[in-house]
Amino acid sequence: MTEEIEYELPLAEIYRGIEIYAQQSPERIAQAKAQVDRVFSMKSPRALAAFACDGKNSPEARFFAKAKALASLEERQRGAFDVSHLEASTIGIGRSTSQLGRRMGHRQAGWWPREWLAIAKSK
Repeated sequence: MTEEIEYELPLAEIYRGIEIYAQQSPERIAQAKAQVDRVFSMKSPRALAAFACDGKNSPEARFFAKAKALASLEERQRGAFDVSHLEASTIGIGRSTSQLGRRMGHRQAGWWPREWLAIAKSK
């Protein structure tokens, strides 16, 4: 059995309590901050879950939306959204994750690594 490789992304800064990942353009960091602001203003658990599941949003804001949605679910104790879909859709967006988690997160966001596409096309 092979050992899972663990990765940790460097931090650029902490904005409103949310870790903003480094090695991004200033425009991309500004976009992530704007999305974090948007998540701060969101109240609906369903809207938060939908935001977190959308791979077009920044991972920083998606991670925050996921945490906020799960916290609201625990407060209300009712199924406002599909927790298993939320968990599956947000694999690999954390700052520290495994290589497999990153690849699964990429798949959920709508793209696969080239090697996987070649395998899928050959079947």
